[in-house]
Amino acid sequence: MNKGKKSILNALAALIQMLVTSLVGLVFNKTILAIFGSDYNGINSTVSQIVNTLMILEGGFSLASNVALFEPFGKKDYDAVNGILSATRNRFLAVGGAAFAVGAILVIIYPFTVTSEMPKWMIASLMLSALIPVCYNLAFNMKYRVLLLTDQKEYIISLMTAASYLLGNGFAIILMKQGFSILAARISIMVFLLINYWIIALYCKKKYPFAKFRSSPNYNAIKGTKSVIILKLTSVLYSSVPIVAISTISGNGALLASVYAVYRSVISVVRDSLTSVTNAPRLAFGSLFSEGKKEETKRLFDQYELLSCMGISIIVGVTCMLLLPFVELYTAGIHDVQYLDPMLAVIMLSTVILEILHIPSGQIIQMKGDFNVSRRIQSIACIVLVISMIIGRALWSLYGVVLAVLIAAVALTIMEVGYTAIRIFNRPLINLIKNMAPCIIICIIASIIGMNGAVIIHSYISFVATGIVVTILFTIVTIVAYYLVNKENVIALYSMARRVLSRNKAR
Repeated sequence: MNKGKKSILNALAALIQMLVTSLVGLVFNKTILAIFGSDYNGINSTVSQIVNTLMILEGGFSLASNVALFEPFGKKDYDAVNGILSATRNRFLAVGGAAFAVGAILVIIYPFTVTSEMPKWMIASLMLSALIPVCYNLAFNMKYRVLLLTDQKEYIISLMTAASYLLGNGFAIILMKQGFSILAARISIMVFLLINYWIIALYCKKKYPFAKFRSSPNYNAIKGTKSVIILKLTSVLYSSVPIVAISTISGNGALLASVYAVYRSVISVVRDSLTSVTNAPRLAFGSLFSEGKKEETKRLFDQYELLSCMGISIIVGVTCMLLLPFVELYTAGIHDVQYLDPMLAVIMLSTVILEILHIPSGQIIQMKGDFNVSRRIQSIACIVLVISMIIGRALWSLYGVVLAVLIAAVALTIMEVGYTAIRIFNRPLINLIKNMAPCIIICIIASIIGMNGAVIIHSYISFVATGIVVTILFTIVTIVAYYLVNKENVIALYSMARRVLSRNKAR
């Protein structure tokens, strides 16, 4: 299977995983809200994010290993491959142990810092049920993920994860509706995650019999891990720290965390759907860089960025218009805290637009192996995020926290997009403007319409129907806008798609 087909398959599988995890997650959280209330929903969401912060201990080993493995794996130099895999295995064993040690401390401390009516032993138990699969994944499963990613078979991981998430959360929902506690539901999710990891390990052992994880380790081949850990730090801070900071706000922290979690869950569907597509070609770009094909990479990157921006225009544009109506429908009948918040919606939507805009550039920097550059960029963004969050939380509570994330996203976008455009590809500024400006303008217009209450929805059926109509409308508007502004690249993108389809039909 060639790089193009694998990239497409990876994108489709990642999209399936995103849809399953996001939609099932919405149903799971809705069930918690309906049965246990906002306080429990806030704690459940926060606990998940606290445990996810432990992924920072992974330190970028998987990314660095992938970059190191591309060349020997492509040449079938299995001695070199096994040396890198063995070093990767040893690193992850240490990381898994460290993660569990740090997690155990958090399990003891966090219940005494959060403002919630949930019993402290329950909070600690929920954290432990989330901690175990994360630590097992780091210690024993990440080495198989590295192998699959190097072979550009990320679709295996995506499909397996989607299946385990669907089964685990589905069973958890049934348990809660039958009167079981939220802890029983979390244990159900934990068990299915562990089963998922075991199946992936069995697949890799059968598919890659040459892989020896106990060969002489080649630690020198895994370069850049000290730089990549900074990238991981910023990523974790983005995703996990805001809700933790919100949950500790005096008086109603858990309730505010629930509000944030609802918006974040909805927006995550959008962000993850776009990210699953924009992330898919990254491994192919890594292979192209390793082969020295800079001009081909530059040409494909321009089309890759254009397609990403068109996706933002359509998907985020629709979200800007329908987010508040959905939140109002989703939280109907829940009155322990106010969920309808246009200000929060605008800030979080602005952040997700910027987050996705800089993904193509960030992927190019990483796949080229410029880890020192990533370290500098991410260090600056991390400092901006931490300082802004401390000040913002103290002055403006919930809004201050989410504004801090937005400010950091602005800094990250400017630095990553600028570096890729100027230093790596030496692209004219007009190319960047043609790709990004239309989607930003369309999203702004959609936000103005959506936040003014122009769309009213009374049921999930009407929401789906409205969503289909609005999506078709935004697709047409996006295609027309980009054709007028960036006609040459749109035609090139269309021609490439036709060639791919023609080759597939011929086969």
